[in-house]
Amino acid sequence: MNYPRKGGGMGVILASEPPSGVIAIDTETTGLGPDAEILQCSIISGTGDVLFNRHFRPEAHDSWPEAEAVNGISPRSVAGCPPFRAHAAEISAILARAEAVVGYNLPFDLGMLGRGGVGLPPLGKCVDVMVPFAEIYGERRPGGGFKWQRLQRCAKWCGWDGAGWHDSLADCRATIFCFWKILGIKGELPALSEGA
Repeated sequence: MNYPRKGGGMGVILASEPPSGVIAIDTETTGLGPDAEILQCSIISGTGDVLFNRHFRPEAHDSWPEAEAVNGISPRSVAGCPPFRAHAAEISAILARAEAVVGYNLPFDLGMLGRGGVGLPPLGKCVDVMVPFAEIYGERRPGGGFKWQRLQRCAKWCGWDGAGWHDSLADCRATIFCFWKILGIKGELPALSEGA
């Protein structure tokens, strides 16, 4: 099997070396807007080891019915949890050590983490699996370009048989599986850029 390495300043992850330093990250939130807060954050290694997995009590929201209907995280279930900022430094340290940070719709998660006080990695170390999968899947938007696909569709296409969608740990596991599959197909994956 081929593994990623950071391309010499070119902002690509190449299939050629062992996956030391590759991590996948995902969050579950109170919503999608600019005032949303993180309810769960998970980080796993490129080989699937759990590096971080916690739930959090929002500080500005006391309910989130639309998000709860999707992710199943209720106000009661996180009432005794710490606020996200209590673990921002720990998450920052994990991201700082990573050679590559992988996610699905990663700019959303990075935005949430940054608003929560996490120090973010350089975009040149970040890979959004959603981007190359949209190209591979090939469904076109009416105005041009490729249509974004949900993680569940990507995972099914890649052969992932996991379950538990909209739990950040389950989504991390599906994402890293898809990352390796797509990296093997394409040989290299582009890192995020400032326009992402």
